[in-house]
Amino acid sequence: MHSSKIILSVMAITAITTVVAPRAQAQMNENYVGVSGGVSIGNSVTDFELGLDGRYKIPRSDFSARASFSPLRTVSIQATGTYDFSLGKGIGAYAGAGVLVGEFTSPVIQAGVETKLGKNTVLYGGVDYITRSGQGVVAKIGVGYSF
Repeated sequence: MHSSKIILSVMAITAITTVVAPRAQAQMNENYVGVSGGVSIGNSVTDFELGLDGRYKIPRSDFSARASFSPLRTVSIQATGTYDFSLGKGIGAYAGAGVLVGEFTSPVIQAGVETKLGKNTVLYGGVDYITRSGQGVVAKIGVGYSF
């Protein structure tokens, strides 16, 4: 049951990014801040998630520092380091790991995609696997302001 929800979430994020990506105008080298929404699946519970997210592209490298703040249910902060790679003009993907701190602390594995929609707009989505037993997966999609 939970795996089907995870698969559907990943498929939705991929489909939306694939449809929007051909309109992208530049490589994904920008920093951005954004707002995201999604679902958290774990502990036999599915919850809505809301997040404030940020990406800092480390100059002259293929790495970024990312952070997410979730104000719902229990306040949590997630910090990750990611390896970034290009999927084409204006489309980037990332994979990395970090830590989630809140009601509990857990290592996190993160993967996602991002695309530039216009001069200062980014669409992004991803999946975070929270490795603490029973905590599960967070799938989210968001829109951000790039600078």
